[in-house]
Amino acid sequence: MALIEEAAVSGARVKKACEVLGISIKSYIRWKAGMTVDRRKGAEKSVPRKLSPEEAEQFYRAANTAEYCDQTPAQIVASLLEQGTYYGSERTL
Repeated sequence: MALIEEAAVSGARVKKACEVLGISIKSYIRWKAGMTVDRRKGAEKSVPRKLSPEEAEQFYRAANTAEYCDQTPAQIVASLLEQGTYYGSERTL
């Protein structure tokens, strides 16, 4: 944002400065309004979408206990949620 504002003070058009930097004018407007989350396509996500090997192991270990041996993944996830534990979705399991 600082580069765009510097260019604008120097007399450049904001839209052209955004084009040079490879962002849309809409992104700049959102950022200026206080929305600091980068929602552009391809931007790095702050929430990992994949369980780490340790997290997956915990999930599978919990699901393979005698308590859950006859339950479906949906039932296992719901039961764990009732206990206040969330490892992942039923699809992940």
